[in-house]
Formats: sequence, structure tokens, C-alpha cells
Amino acid sequence: MDYLEKYGYLDFKVIREDWSEYLLEDGTLVKLRPLLIKALRGQKDLELNVETLVATYSPKELRGEPSSEDVELPDEEDIMKIPPLKFDVVKQDAWNEYELNDKTKLRLKINLSSAIRLNIFNPAGEPVYQLEYEGQSSDKESLS
Repeated sequence: MDYLEKYGYLDFKVIREDWSEYLLEDGTLVKLRPLLIKALRGQKDLELNVETLVATYSPKELRGEPSSEDVELPDEEDIMKIPPLKFDVVKQDAWNEYELNDKTKLRLKINLSSAIRLNIFNPAGEPVYQLEYEGQSSDKESLS
């Protein structure tokens, strides 16, 4: 029995998944990737559950002692005082493509819009960033 169909969800096949990549002015490479978790045909549109995978690769000179576990993140007011880092697009046309079981072709991608380096280090000693990004989606009904 196809439980997804019975429950009203659309199963899908992964056609292609890739990363968008950005180089921050401090030398850190940021990779972003949307990952389709589930799809539901709503009243008017597709309802999508998408998670974003984020990976940062920092130069050795930016690494430091891991912050203590009880370190507090800066509040929103303090973060607003930190100037955002400029960045260059390394690879942005990385559309992830899926085919839903109703033959709809779905494309997803993520675009970085802002990056701020916080004065905090993760357990591996890598700097922690606050990233803002937005997703894009495109679906095209199959004519077949």
C-alpha cells in the first residue's frame, strides 16, 4: 500500500542535488543546499517541507579556542551593530531538481543574502556565522 498517496502526500525522485557556494570577504567558503523533505498538493499550490543544509569552511587563521558551552549568543541589538561581510558568488545556479509522483517537475535553490561573523567558535574552533538566505522554487506541470 502506498501510504504517502493514501495520506495525500506526493512522493518524489531526486533528479539532481547540488550546492550554491559563496566566498566571504574573510576567506570563508559558505555552501548552501535545499533539501526537499516532503510535498503535499494544497488547495492552490504545492506545500513543501524543505530543510537547508549549511556548511562553512574557514581558513586556519580564523579558527580559535572553542567557546564554552554556556556562552550566550549576542542579542539582536548587538548583532545589528556587526557589519555584514561582503561576499562573492562562486556557484549560484545550483538548482536542485525533483520529479513528484504526479509528474510535476520541481526545482529548488537557496541564495545567500547576508553573512555576519559572530565572536563565537564552535566545538571544532571554527567561527560561527549568522547567515540569512532565501529559497526559490519553480514547478512546471508535466504535459505527459
